[in-house]
Amino acid sequence: MFRERYRHMSRQIAPDDALLRRTLQTAQVQENRKQKPARRILRPMAAMLAACLCLAIAMPALAANVEPVYEILYAVSPATAQFFMPVNKSCEDNGIRMEVESAYFHGDTAEIYVTMCDTEGKGRIDETTDLFDSYDINRPFDSACGCSFVDYNADTQTARFYITIQTMNGEPIDGGKVTFSVREFLSGKHEYEDVEIPGALDTAAGHARTRTVEIDGGGYPDGWTEEEAEEKLSGGQEVLATGEPYSTFPIDGIDLTGTCYIDGQLHIQLAMRNVRETDNHGFIWLEGADGTRVEELYVVMFDEDTTGYYEYIFDVPVDELAAYSLHGDFVTCDTGLTKGNWRVTFPLEQAE
Repeated sequence: MFRERYRHMSRQIAPDDALLRRTLQTAQVQENRKQKPARRILRPMAAMLAACLCLAIAMPALAANVEPVYEILYAVSPATAQFFMPVNKSCEDNGIRMEVESAYFHGDTAEIYVTMCDTEGKGRIDETTDLFDSYDINRPFDSACGCSFVDYNADTQTARFYITIQTMNGEPIDGGKVTFSVREFLSGKHEYEDVEIPGALDTAAGHARTRTVEIDGGGYPDGWTEEEAEEKLSGGQEVLATGEPYSTFPIDGIDLTGTCYIDGQLHIQLAMRNVRETDNHGFIWLEGADGTRVEELYVVMFDEDTTGYYEYIFDVPVDELAAYSLHGDFVTCDTGLTKGNWRVTFPLEQAE
C-alpha cells in the first residue's frame, strides 16, 4: 500500500541529534512549567549526567503524553518509541470507545482484533463503518500491515476490525508493543449498482464549453507508460466547464455536470459533493442495447472547494453515441464523518 511505502521511506529521514535534544528539552520544560526548581550550579559533567537522568526518567511520560516527542522518537527509532509507550488497551473519545479484543503473533505474522462502539447510541457505528484511511499502525519492527472491517453487532452498535502485521524479512516476531490510532471514520454508506441514467447523453453532441484546471490525479489502463500517465493526469488539462447539474440524476450527493466532446473524445463529468466528509464516488460506463459495455479510456480528477470532480473520457464516435446509454455504480454517505482521537497500545502475545 502507498501508505506503508511512504511510511517506510519517511523512516529513513531522521532529525539530527541536536534537533532531537532541543525538542526533548522544550517538551521537558513544558511538562514542568508549573514547577519552579531551586537554582543550582553544577559542574559540566555533573550537569550532563543530571540532564541524561532527567531525560531517562521523563521519557515514558513524554512519549505517552507529548505527541511531537512520540512522533520524533518513532521516526528515529520505532523500537524505542514503542518500548516507552504504556499499555492502554481501550480509549474513548466523542462517545466512541475503541478496544483491543485480542493481539497475538505466530512466526512472522501478528493478528489483532479491535472493536469500535458507539457508547451514546447515536448510530454512528454501523455495518458500513469505514476508517477512511485515517488509521496508523505503529510497530517496533519493519513490516507490512493493513486493517479491514470484519463484522458489526447491531445490538451493541459495535464494529470489529482485523489488523495484520508481517515482518518484511520473514524473521519471527519477538514480542513488542503496537500502537493503533484512528482520527476519523465514515458510516451511513449506501451502494448503488448498475444504475441507468436516462437521457444523460442527449446533449453530448453540442458545443463544448471547456476550461483548464490543475489535475490532482486519475486512473488509466495498464498499457500506459509512466510518461503517458504523467502527461494526461497532472498539470494543467482541458476539461469540461462545470455546468448546471443534470436535473434527474438519481443519486443524492452526486451530480452529472457535463457531457460533451473535446477533440473527438467523449467527456462525462461527475461532481462528488462534500467529498472530504462523505467520500462519495462512482464508476460509469456506456452500455449498448445488447449489453455490450464500453469502459473509459482514462479518468482525471480535480477538486474545487468541497466538491471532487471526476471526468471520464471515452473513445466513442459521436455518430455512434445514440446506440448507448450511461450506467454506473455509486457509493454515497449520509451520516458522514465522525472525528476524534482514538489510540490504543498493546503487547503482542505468543499464540498458543
